[in-house]
Amino acid sequence: MKKAIFILIAILFSVRIFSQAPENWVGKVMTVNGLIPANAMGITLPHEHLLIVHKFNYLDLTDEATAITELGYYANAGGNTLVEASVIGIGRNPEGLKRISTATGVNVIMSAGYYKDQWVPDSIKNKSIGQLAQIIISDIQNGINGIHAGFIKIAMSRPITPFENKVLIAAAHAQKVTGAAINVHFDGDKVDANVKHYILDVLESEGVDLTRVILAHSVPYVDLVDDFVSLAQRGCYLAFDMLGSEVRVVFEQELELSETLNALIDEGYLNQILISQDVCFSVCYVRNGGYGYAHILNNIVPQLKNSGITDEQIHTIMAGNPQRVLPFKNSGNVGLCVNETFTAMTGTITDNSGSADYDDNMLCYKLIQPSGAVNVTLTFNSFETEIGYDFVKVYDGTTTSSPLLGKFSGTSLPAAVSSTGGSMLIEFSTDGGVVAAGWSATYTGNTLAMNVTPDSRSVSAASGTTSFTVTSNVDWSVSENTGWLTATKTDNTTITVIYNENSSVDSLSAEISVSGAGVPSQVIVVNQRGASPFLQITPASRQVSPASGTTSFTVASNIVWAVSDSSGWLTATKTNDTTLTVNYNENLRIDSLSAEITVSGTGVSAQTILVIQRGADPILYVTPASNPVGPVSGTITFTIKSNLDWSVSESLGWLSAAKTNDTTLTVTYNENTSVDSLLAEIMVTGAGVISKIIVLKQGGASPTLAVTPGSAPVSPASGTTTFTISSNIDWSVVE
Repeated sequence: MKKAIFILIAILFSVRIFSQAPENWVGKVMTVNGLIPANAMGITLPHEHLLIVHKFNYLDLTDEATAITELGYYANAGGNTLVEASVIGIGRNPEGLKRISTATGVNVIMSAGYYKDQWVPDSIKNKSIGQLAQIIISDIQNGINGIHAGFIKIAMSRPITPFENKVLIAAAHAQKVTGAAINVHFDGDKVDANVKHYILDVLESEGVDLTRVILAHSVPYVDLVDDFVSLAQRGCYLAFDMLGSEVRVVFEQELELSETLNALIDEGYLNQILISQDVCFSVCYVRNGGYGYAHILNNIVPQLKNSGITDEQIHTIMAGNPQRVLPFKNSGNVGLCVNETFTAMTGTITDNSGSADYDDNMLCYKLIQPSGAVNVTLTFNSFETEIGYDFVKVYDGTTTSSPLLGKFSGTSLPAAVSSTGGSMLIEFSTDGGVVAAGWSATYTGNTLAMNVTPDSRSVSAASGTTSFTVTSNVDWSVSENTGWLTATKTDNTTITVIYNENSSVDSLSAEISVSGAGVPSQVIVVNQRGASPFLQITPASRQVSPASGTTSFTVASNIVWAVSDSSGWLTATKTNDTTLTVNYNENLRIDSLSAEITVSGTGVSAQTILVIQRGADPILYVTPASNPVGPVSGTITFTIKSNLDWSVSESLGWLSAAKTNDTTLTVTYNENTSVDSLLAEIMVTGAGVISKIIVLKQGGASPTLAVTPGSAPVSPASGTTTFTISSNIDWSVVE
């Protein structure tokens, strides 16, 4: 069914949304210092004023220090929580209420809503129902400079004005969205019950659960009990909240609180009774002779007990009932679009109508302002509005004066839109005619971001190219300081890495840094596998001359290698990673020499290289070439220098020549008794060389002549005698 249509008065203004409402409010109570559990409320006064400015500027409550002192009496008497009922039109002061609550420790619940027509400025009166509802919703969900209202209060004049009728419907819409309770103020001590039933009728027709409604300023007269019962039967709460107001109000008759409450309790409505004092003028202060905020606890409660109301029933009225009506309840959020602020990086936004059609005569704002986002992208999931009359406008910023990104109406799904900065504002406006299913959208806040994938690459030992993918909304650069690869920014999404061959068996790892303004640098890694181990020596052999000298071999390898040899005539050493040097001695032999050198390393087969040294030309030298000796027998030696096997020969009987060893020839000769010298040739021979003849000359002995005996006597007879001649010369005899 269509609701009554009110003209939507377009107000051109820039909207700025405040802080986002906290989550998980259901079952909790919002105070000026934040959410508290319902069971933390304790004794609660459901209708009071701490700070209030009356239209006639008379007996106002504006001094915070005095309010702190007066509220302290309530706290000292055992009071815990107070609902502050000042709203737009009577000087609501969020910051002041917060200071008073903080100073006293009393939980203060601030109200959202409007006072009576004559107290409200025209700038408020001229707003549509939707706009009036949005202000209430924002005061609760977004707060006023971070201080949230937790309760809806509206006021009705006698008679109810057109503005107050708009407020009534606006409050109903706001209640459905927020789940907050509604308090309705009435003038006078004997308001016609039919007026109150009218209020309940309107609220109920707008979908409000009447158990969320408090009818304020019910005056406890016994003759009104039937009226109270008729109202309570509809589920609402009855607030007898002018107790102690005798100092400021002249009632038609004496209040009959105990009697009235007992009657309602007897009728079964204990759980719908609230009591409070409505301290709203300075004459109500204790310091000015009034009863103050502790009047009920100090004076009324004893009277109730004396009338037969039990402690348990009093606790229900002062604690249990407020704990049921004041916490937020989930009321479906159906129909009415609400102002919302979204600070998460992603989320879904709707017109709040759910599966039903949206309401008419609405104007609401959705501020998307993800913390840390550099821009926002909005993608519509569904879209159906009355074409040409109901519009969704998207602004590139936080206000309606920001550049317009798009204006959409009808049934075509709009294209995605993106902001240039970190904020986006959606305005949804409907007229008083046809309604439709509405719209939903998903948003994504994009932060300064840079992501490189994968975070590492493994490549082969061969030279080549690999790449990384960069996803970023900032300008980025790449750097590396490794000699075996180069990393370059190919385009805005690609890093290309060119790497050299890795000839080493060891793997290589290189870090590449990718950096951009405002984002953490990222390090990616290229891991190059090592090559298969190899060992190659060239040439495989070397031939060298017989002379001493040096030769070398070239080693190609990617491992650590070592060299060993077991030949005495050469030494092999590792000069560097690519060179093996061999130092060899002179080969005096005619035979060639051959030596194996072993080169080995981990992971490869050992390799053997060969050094062959040619034999020397055959030589045979004898020194001295000749040698004279005396006639006396003896021995003499000759030195032989030869690289071949040699032999000696001679054919004389007075000496013998023998090969003592490879370098010595020994000649043994006899005594020469002759005065003549002797000459001997000794032949030294060897294969492939000219024989060598050495000459040995032995001098002759000194000439000797000896006759023995020197004389010989003989007999006279003839005869013969002999003498022995010893001589090495030819001798003759003369007589």
